[in-house]
Amino acid sequence: MSGPEEHRPGDDHPTPEPSKPIGPGGTNPGPPTGLEDLPERRREALLWHHALTLDYYGVDELVRETSPWPCPVPGGLAPASRIRRVAVLGNDNRYHLLIDGHPICAHTKHPRRTPTGSAWPHQDSCHWWTDGTYYRLQRPPGSLPAPTDLRPLAARPVRWLVYLTEVATAPELVERAARCPINVRLGHWPRYLGEGAPMRRLITTLMDALGPECHACGHNLGIYIDHDHFSGYVRGLVCPHCNAKLDTCPHPSRCRWADYLNAPPAAPLRLRYPKISKSLTGHRNRIAYLGIDPFTHLRPTR
Repeated sequence: MSGPEEHRPGDDHPTPEPSKPIGPGGTNPGPPTGLEDLPERRREALLWHHALTLDYYGVDELVRETSPWPCPVPGGLAPASRIRRVAVLGNDNRYHLLIDGHPICAHTKHPRRTPTGSAWPHQDSCHWWTDGTYYRLQRPPGSLPAPTDLRPLAARPVRWLVYLTEVATAPELVERAARCPINVRLGHWPRYLGEGAPMRRLITTLMDALGPECHACGHNLGIYIDHDHFSGYVRGLVCPHCNAKLDTCPHPSRCRWADYLNAPPAAPLRLRYPKISKSLTGHRNRIAYLGIDPFTHLRPTR
């Protein structure tokens, strides 16, 4: 998927000041870099990622426009392993994650004093869709409102108090269904590692070898197994933020995400991603559009 080198759009883009710090992502990456400055497998991955919207020159220009600036790598606070986490059972029969003694699901910073003890206020919104006759939790497929129809999803705030009990356990041993659903997707809860947990052995292997923090940013908890879609090998354990964005890194080096992509921490372990067939379904549109399938070597033979 490499392209010609005689023309590189974006040469006139401004560069940041050489001494300007860029935060947790690394040092200043310097002047703009083009697509050809990236390692081959990262170049191929970017071209494939943007295949439905950009040609070679479009991806090259995108890299040149974004490369002078830092990647939004998490950082600044204490690493995840230094934060005290405990899951405590509430009177609602759900476990609530406490970080340094404070429930992440509480609506306020301080408990409310009641005649029966201290309670933590909780708040959530219940949403639904209706056309006046039928009711659904979400809009039906293809029913996005016209510009003249601005009816939003109906919503109702729900508030309740939670009294915490003396029952506590390690957060990674609490199943998802037993966790308080408020803020459960923010990445504070660790991956479930109890009996019957999906890919428990693989996650434990990664944590034992490389630690519990995200292997890309080194700050948040590592929750998702990240793998190279072209080789099928596991690259590391990453947090939700890095899982969503790290493959867009435009820097050849001098950036934590670039370092991770150039030399995946889990590469020496040679671990195969066990759900590769499921992950390949997300590439169907690109395969149909381009007429090529770079994943044939990963597909099971019949």
